[in-house]
This record gives sequence, structure tokens and C-alpha cells, in this order.
Amino acid sequence: MAAFTLTELRTLVTQRADLSLTDQFITTAELIGYINRSISRLYDLATENDAQLFIAPEQVQFSAPTTAPNIYALTSAYKVVGVELWTDAVGSQRIAILPAMPLEIPALMSTNANANTTFGAKYRVYGGLGLSSTGGLRAELYPPPSPTTYVNFKYLPPAPILVDDSTPMRFPNGWEEFIVLDAAIKCIAKEEGDTRELQRQRDELAEEIRNASASLDRGSPDVVQDVAGTSYGGWWNGWGPYGGGY
Repeated sequence: MAAFTLTELRTLVTQRADLSLTDQFITTAELIGYINRSISRLYDLATENDAQLFIAPEQVQFSAPTTAPNIYALTSAYKVVGVELWTDAVGSQRIAILPAMPLEIPALMSTNANANTTFGAKYRVYGGLGLSSTGGLRAELYPPPSPTTYVNFKYLPPAPILVDDSTPMRFPNGWEEFIVLDAAIKCIAKEEGDTRELQRQRDELAEEIRNASASLDRGSPDVVQDVAGTSYGGWWNGWGPYGGGY
């Protein structure tokens, strides 16, 4: 796994695009912008599938909703990859809950659902696109959790933005080439040059990245997930495959 600084990436892009380092047609600020947008594209490619996450998830825990009765603000999240309900802050008993379909939400939010532990908890995520004052994600749990329930969200942060020339970024298996090709295409396109060969190379590499991120642990085969057991969740006291969530 190799690491490249912004300076090194800029040099590689200018070489691939056959640009002079002193060429003012593409400014340094533009080139940095192209590189960062290409990093974002690579980030999305590497997280299209849930099998192999090449970006390590982060975690945030809530002991109460951000906004009553069931809304949680995930201001630093880009994609939610898992939600768990815990009986306590250390997670001595945990259940994973599933996303809710829109037609399920009214029943889950009904008075009976709030009071009846035989209903399985579910969640839904909104947001991510908008003004900075309303940015980030919003997660809603259905039905609203009890005051003693801890909610843990696992999420992927946004793609990094390189600003400091000396800050290294790590790439597995030569994936920095995607950044170089994609940014070089943007540079050549501005000069109205022919980008077809670089596009072909980039698209082939993108498919390789998709295939890599779709692979599970090579020692573990794919399995069928127990959706019914997971959605109802807890032990006999409401936390397990025979319980009801919370």
C-alpha cells in the first residue's frame, strides 16, 4: 500500500496529461481541485459495495435523540453502514437493525408500536445534499426508542480533501492511478484534447476497483442473512431473535 502526497499526485497528473509544470492554462488551484474531485470519485467506487469497505467506518453513540422523539443528527457522516441498539453504554447486549421501507414507517410509528415490544425497530437515513447550515445526515428510528436505549451508528466519513502538499494519502494496489487518470482527463478536456485512451484506461481500472470492493473475506463464503431474526432483535427480555427491539 503506497502513500502519495498532493505534490506527488500533481506531478503524476501533469506528466500523464503532458502538461508543463509552468503551464498557466491549468492553474495550481484548478489542478488541486481536479485531484480532490477525482479522490471523491475513487471514494465512491470503493464504497459502492458493502462486502469490502476500503474506508474504515467510524462510530458515534447516542443516549438520546438529537431531536425528540426519534431523530439523530449525523453531521460528520457521508454514508451509514450499520445501526445497532444497545441496552447500555458498553454494549453488553446489542442488536443490529435494518433500514425501513417508506410504507413500513406509519405502522412502526403508531401508538401500538411504541408500546409493543413485539415490533422490530428500523431506521431510515435522510440528507447529505444541501447548504452547509443543513448539511450532514439525519437518521430516524422507528418506533422512537425508550429513554434507556443507546443507539450506535457506524458510518463512513466524507472523502478527504487534500490541501497541504506534504500530507500523504494511502492507496491500495495501485489505485492512485485512478486519481491520476481521472484528473488528467479533466486537464486535457479543458485544452480540448483527445481523452479517449485515458478514459478507457480509467474505466477499466474503475471496474477492477468495483470488483475488489465486492469481494468478501476470501476465507468466508457468502451467506444468507436472517432478516426476520435481525429485525426483531434481542434476547428473551426483548433483545434477541425472540424479542422485539426495545
